[in-house]
Amino acid sequence: VVLTGSNIPSQNITCEGPQTISLDVNCKLLVPNLIDGASAADNCSNTFSWSQNPAMGTLISSGEGQTHTVTVTADDGNGNLSTCTVVLTGNDITPPILTCEVAQTISLDANCKLTIPNLIDGASVVENCAASLILIQNPIAGTLLSSGEGVMHTVTLTTNDGNGNSSSCSVVLTGNDVTLPALTCESAQTVALDSNCKLIVPNLIDGAIALDNCSSSILWSQNPVVGAILTSGEGMIHVVTVIANDGNGNSASCFVTLTGKDTTPPILLC
Repeated sequence: VVLTGSNIPSQNITCEGPQTISLDVNCKLLVPNLIDGASAADNCSNTFSWSQNPAMGTLISSGEGQTHTVTVTADDGNGNLSTCTVVLTGNDITPPILTCEVAQTISLDANCKLTIPNLIDGASVVENCAASLILIQNPIAGTLLSSGEGVMHTVTLTTNDGNGNSSSCSVVLTGNDVTLPALTCESAQTVALDSNCKLIVPNLIDGAIALDNCSSSILWSQNPVVGAILTSGEGMIHVVTVIANDGNGNSASCFVTLTGKDTTPPILLC
């Protein structure tokens, strides 16, 4: 009597434990080799043919926290198969690519304040996995900052993809004083003419008043200058221009009218 053995399946297969897999820049999960870490025991065979599905190197579209099941199979060569599974969880580790607007020059208001503009609208974000992004700026749009001509302020934009990844960029804002000084001149004056009927221009800067939004020092000038000698006559009018410059490229002018007054009596020869 010839007896032929029949291998009744008696396998014990063990897979690796669950794994978290970092997703690539395209939000794809690369399936690793899960055969190397698997083990199997069989009642008749010491060698096995291994396979896994999906295969090692397969790229799977994924997302943060998305799970994928890989099945590992051991074949004992006698027509008996055993399987186990490994759960792979996607982990988004790629920060968003955030690009800010370029540096800007901002006109200061009448109080020398800089108003922060909305810099979110002009920013661009490229993200690999998240469908929606949180984008904030600091200081926020509408914030008033004390500033001055040429004073720089940095605004930071930050984005978060909701998967624990964030990026930031910054925009430099430079204050630009565009407000003229508020200038008040002396009132019109009558000036006594000298013995040659000349009018000597007085100092009209000392009595002028200038208020500026940003500058604490004013550069003064007048035309004609102090001490200028003008040919004149009784009742003749001369206009002197007083100029105030705030040093930030803004100047204002006002005018003073000088009227000649002949106060010298004739020289009488009898």
